[in-house]
Amino acid sequence: MENRATALAVLVMRVWMGLNFVFSHGLSKISDPEAFLGYSSVQKFPAPEVSGWFAILAEFVGGILLT
Repeated sequence: MENRATALAVLVMRVWMGLNFVFSHGLSKISDPEAFLGYSSVQKFPAPEVSGWFAILAEFVGGILLT
């Protein structure tokens, strides 16, 4: 019985976290990438275009895969 409750709790947390990444973080960045990429260049990240796109895709696609 405890094993099922643990598995259900882990499933709920994974779905919640994945959807949170997709809709709260990734969707806003993927819908307007220029705004995020402009902010990244202001912060002086190395290769802001490449690292910015990695961040956008990690949050959007990673959230989908986590869900």
